[in-house]
Amino acid sequence: TLQQWPPSFAYQKPGLFKALVEVTSSGGQVYTASQWLLIRSMAVERGALCDIYGYLKAKLMLADSVASSLAFAASVRPEYLNSFTQIGADLPSLAPELGTIVSGFAGPTYAELLVMRDNPDQTRNGFHVHMVQDADGVWRISGM
Repeated sequence: TLQQWPPSFAYQKPGLFKALVEVTSSGGQVYTASQWLLIRSMAVERGALCDIYGYLKAKLMLADSVASSLAFAASVRPEYLNSFTQIGADLPSLAPELGTIVSGFAGPTYAELLVMRDNPDQTRNGFHVHMVQDADGVWRISGM
């Protein structure tokens, strides 16, 4: 009976789980349904997204245009690699301009980070960093 069915369930850890619901009608017929559920840890997800952004800044500081471009999704990587290659030895000057992550949102296949940077005139500018899961499942930047 549905009265005995808990209306919600809190998973204690992330992972892939198969939820199974079995209902018996008043006539005795059994109905079964199942669904795979991917339970994610938002703390782990946020850490991974911040790591990608940190990786980009670290590689820019090393003036490594190829490694810097690897922070970007395959669909936009050539465009960023071209820009980084043209900037060349001045890449380290970009890293401080990228600012600090102050907030964000993560969905199943898309994430957005809000980044703020301080300006010399005591004002702040903000911009969004858009991220997607690339074909290999790894989160990467799709636009800034």
